[in-house]
Amino acid sequence: MHMFRLSIALVLITLVSCKPVSYFITPNDVLEKDGIVYMLNGKEKKGKISVMVDTGLEPDKFIRLKVGNSKERILIDSIQSYYINGDYYFPKVVALDFGGTEALLFVKRLTKENSRIHLYELKIHRSNTDDGSDFIAYYISLGTHKRLETWLVGDNHLIPNFDEKMSKIVEDCIILSNKIKQKDKGYFISGFTLSLVSLETLKRIIGEYNNCH
Repeated sequence: MHMFRLSIALVLITLVSCKPVSYFITPNDVLEKDGIVYMLNGKEKKGKISVMVDTGLEPDKFIRLKVGNSKERILIDSIQSYYINGDYYFPKVVALDFGGTEALLFVKRLTKENSRIHLYELKIHRSNTDDGSDFIAYYISLGTHKRLETWLVGDNHLIPNFDEKMSKIVEDCIILSNKIKQKDKGYFISGFTLSLVSLETLKRIIGEYNNCH
């Protein structure tokens, strides 16, 4: 009898261990994480979110939301954003290289909700890239952009001639515009490769633009 009970216990442990656990690898590779989906029509949907866009399979046009035993497929194009663990993720059409390859993917918003320029981060895990290394890129959206529109930081929207292009974008903030135009330290990006220094420069410019009256 003791051995029978032990065998049953081992079977139960095996069954439990085989059950998929929730995870968050990237904003486009998520399995049953508690969160909120914000719809374009103003509705909010709470539940366990699954996003399978960045899985190496054919791109998915839907995310999944599980509430209890109920499961719903939600069209990505009907979503304003989703929220998990303190961060917001937005569907955006993003350039994946400087050659014009684009995809509709979720990106992490790095700026506050009322920012006049938004900065986003895209991460793709190495298991889903051609060269086997993690892909990280940054994008901005202006107030004049369409809902899904972004610019890849480092492409010809901003570089070369960052001083001319960025100062034009913030020209209604004269002091900030002049700092960029004059290439003041901490207000200029010169190369195509986005370093941490360049990222901080963008954050500084966006922060000052938000506070400009």
